[in-house]
Amino acid sequence: MGPRRGVDDHHAPIHHSSAKDMPSENDLALKYPDHGSFHHLATASSSSTNANSPWLGLAIAGTTIVGTLVLTAPFVLQYIRSPLPYMATPKDKVKRALDYVANRRPRLTPTRKRHFVDMGSGDGEAVYQALQQKKQETMLYDSATGIELNSTLWGLAHARRILFWTRAERIRSSFLLQDMFAFHLQHADTVMIFGVKPLMEPISQKLAAELQDGTLVLAYRFPIPLAANEDSEEKDHVGHLEKSTSTTTTTSIDEKSRQARLLTADLVYEEEEMRVYEVKTATEDSSDFPHPKESVEQR
Repeated sequence: MGPRRGVDDHHAPIHHSSAKDMPSENDLALKYPDHGSFHHLATASSSSTNANSPWLGLAIAGTTIVGTLVLTAPFVLQYIRSPLPYMATPKDKVKRALDYVANRRPRLTPTRKRHFVDMGSGDGEAVYQALQQKKQETMLYDSATGIELNSTLWGLAHARRILFWTRAERIRSSFLLQDMFAFHLQHADTVMIFGVKPLMEPISQKLAAELQDGTLVLAYRFPIPLAANEDSEEKDHVGHLEKSTSTTTTTSIDEKSRQARLLTADLVYEEEEMRVYEVKTATEDSSDFPHPKESVEQR
């Protein structure tokens, strides 16, 4: 009989690899030249990440600090240049004061242009409220301008105007990045101001030099110093300056000169720190700006 054919005849013998049969790293490098490169790259990348971790943290911290400085710098620089506040005038107080102005004005005529100016417009809310005012279905103001020295606030107001206001409101409005003392007010029909005590006297002098008779001035928080007026009933709380009988002649002359430069006006509205003044000028009477009191009597 020949040899039996069994299972063992159909399968190749199984050999178990030993450690000496395993290819060495040099053999793998020769057979697979890229294998070593990938290995070293992965190792190098891991080492680089670990080494750069402190620098990455410093970069993030530095970026945060620089970003904070960039955002706050305009406010700090603005305070150094001028002590004007950054607090916005409450919208409801502005609206009530403008409602009073609308009711105080005579019947509007299409031939005369009316202009609203906000000296220190901030986020632009007062300008927006002025654009909404109507009297007998006629817009109270043909145009409105906001003056702002702080570039961040100016940018915010300008962005609101471009993104959220209607085309008609954009056409009738503008925001200027400049010092309010450099802006001329001769053509203003209504002026809005939110100042602080150190600036109220210079503001009063500017208004006295540039505003026409009958112009209305809205002032929030702090009253405007007015020229001495014996007949004024608001003397004690609108900033009038009293003369002392014991002052020298030179001081009296200086005081008279100072008084002469202040605004002459009547306080016609006062509610929750919002005041409305009506400008009085003895030297000129503009027909373009009708006297508010006369207008009320005519109606």
